[in-house]
Amino acid sequence: MDVLTYSEKGFNCAESVLLALSDHLDISCECIPRIATGFGGGMMTGNVCGAVSGSIMAFGLKYGRLYGKDKERAEKVDKLIDQFVSQFEKIHGSILCKELTGVDLRTARGREEYVKKNIRKKCLDYIVTAVQISESVLRSE
Repeated sequence: MDVLTYSEKGFNCAESVLLALSDHLDISCECIPRIATGFGGGMMTGNVCGAVSGSIMAFGLKYGRLYGKDKERAEKVDKLIDQFVSQFEKIHGSILCKELTGVDLRTARGREEYVKKNIRKKCLDYIVTAVQISESVLRSE
């Protein structure tokens, strides 16, 4: 399913991206999208954008390690994250939710501005970009 369709169904940015990328990777798990729920809105702190977090989770789904001593797989995920973040920052200037949205979602005022200024539209751009970059990075592997 398309990332925007997931968003339209009410999933947050992290959930939508992780769902779309897990579809792309043909990976299903009952933990998807539940594991991503707390990452929307930069974990509701304005930190790392949920779309970015959803992409990083997808890299872990595909290439993450099962054993702590598996440094090769950890390094592979780190490489993918570096590629992704560089491209996302190049396009949007930041990976931080608060900087991308211009509002503080921890406050009632910030949440009101988010709705009033239709900042959700910006966030839709971020989730689409995250999926596009992620798919490109994953294809290069």
